[in-house]
Amino acid sequence: MRAALLERLGDLADSAMCDEDGPGEPDDVAAVRALLPLIHEAARPYLADADPLVREAAVHAAAMTLAVPELALRITELVPLVRATLGTSEYRGCRYLARRCLVTWGAESGPCPARGSRVPDRWTVPGRAAAPTPAVSDARTPRGAAGAYL
Repeated sequence: MRAALLERLGDLADSAMCDEDGPGEPDDVAAVRALLPLIHEAARPYLADADPLVREAAVHAAAMTLAVPELALRITELVPLVRATLGTSEYRGCRYLARRCLVTWGAESGPCPARGSRVPDRWTVPGRAAAPTPAVSDARTPRGAAGAYL
């Protein structure tokens, strides 16, 4: 459930940044854009979650909020996490999102770290151990209809 909610927040943030007019009414788009800092802060505690689906959804949500100027300062902090989490995901959509973010941010979008690499320590939440990025052989369940990256 947590992964689905974080994924939905990421999708919402992404849709508000599509273009200047956004996908909806201007007032609605402006209201969502005003929430982007809150979405980013809501995702941060889960950036190193032990559950790979929650971790991927949190990185997705956090990454989608970085288009607003007040959060753009955090791009350099999130680049390694996008590479290590989304860039090594079994899901093609997550790998695409990693490359899209890295190219958009002007970061090197070259090879991502090997699966099984550890999440950078600075993203470890107090009380939780940093989780390794899932290995190819890890059993994974497909995402639900709320956000398919299959």
